[in-house]
Amino acid sequence: LSFYQVKHVMPKINRRGKSEIISDLEYVRILNALKSEWMQLVVSIARYTGERWGAILQLKVEDVYADPTRRIPRDWITFRAETRKANPSGERQTRQVPTHQNLMRDLKAYQPPLEGWLFKSDRIPGEHIQFQTAYLNFRSACETVGIRGASTHSTRRTFITQLYERGVGLPTIQATTGHRDLKVLAGYIDGSPEKVRQAIACL
Repeated sequence: LSFYQVKHVMPKINRRGKSEIISDLEYVRILNALKSEWMQLVVSIARYTGERWGAILQLKVEDVYADPTRRIPRDWITFRAETRKANPSGERQTRQVPTHQNLMRDLKAYQPPLEGWLFKSDRIPGEHIQFQTAYLNFRSACETVGIRGASTHSTRRTFITQLYERGVGLPTIQATTGHRDLKVLAGYIDGSPEKVRQAIACL
């Protein structure tokens, strides 16, 4: 499948083009349905950092682990600028996210490579696992447990929405995700338009 075909295989269901929000219980069901440890870790990183999957799949061991031999994760995960989506002005910025305690647990349980890509491709020597492969694995798991309308972007929307619902202010969320435009950030939040309007009005 081409990248275009992959993006359109699993449509959003009645959400006006927005990916479905994933509940904590649904995360458990998805993780249980995934057959590979590397995919479980990709989902865990996405869940607790809110980063886009393209950047996650391009993580290097040194971005995540202080000592891969002993499976010692870093306190902060670094998403390098060159792997991240550019902002409207064309700039890319490095993003660092504190390692959540649950993600720390998952990283300690995972056996990483000693160097290079964290998610090495078995098919293409010297390359990381490709987006299409991760997407199709995620899609299969969602279908297995009956979750419709979810996509790889759901993890980012869920991350932002959960922070907002738990009382984190938009400026803090903006600093956490790296968004430049608050209107774009507000579009990720799964809440009523009035709540979003009120939140922005408070800035």
